[in-house]
Amino acid sequence: MSRRSPNSACAASNSARTPSAEPTSGESDDVLPTTEHFKQELERITGNAEIEEALTFCRDLFEREEQRAASLESKATTLMGFGALTAAFVSGFAGLLLDEATAPCMSVVKVLALVYILLVSSFASAIFCGLQALLPQMITVPAPGDILELAQSNVGLTVVRRERAGEFYKSYLANRETTNKKGSWVKLAQVSVVFGMVCLLLVAIVLSVHLILI
Repeated sequence: MSRRSPNSACAASNSARTPSAEPTSGESDDVLPTTEHFKQELERITGNAEIEEALTFCRDLFEREEQRAASLESKATTLMGFGALTAAFVSGFAGLLLDEATAPCMSVVKVLALVYILLVSSFASAIFCGLQALLPQMITVPAPGDILELAQSNVGLTVVRRERAGEFYKSYLANRETTNKKGSWVKLAQVSVVFGMVCLLLVAIVLSVHLILI
């Protein structure tokens, strides 16, 4: 069930749409309100129901960004495994193919050698990009100590919820930047794998044509 964002924070909620689990969110960072601007918008919310809805909305943004990061890391792991498996397979059979199928024709050997270098390089690039996406990154979370200190100051539940919503949004923005970097590396890994598969297909075509003609 979808939730209705607070009317007084309409601009902020429209800009900070729920991120998807794709490698890149498709949103530009400069269209999102800054933490300061978002907190200023939250100050205009006075109703308990509205501020509770804003808190739920910000918490959902934070949690969905965590899910997006986990999805990207899963894709990076899959791409790395596929790249490593394919590179090992190609490396194991490269010498056999060149010796038995292409040794009599030096022109074919040169073509295959060039494509083979591109092939291995592409899968090595996929592994490297996947590793970059999996490198440990600093994750921002709301500071529980600040919330406890605020709660003990007897400022009221509405103020506490407003501050907590602002902290969730602040953490979301920081984590979103980190996740977008992961997404960029995963996208590069995907491109590398596709290029490697094209090279592998080219090798198969060249070898097939050569075997037919000899």
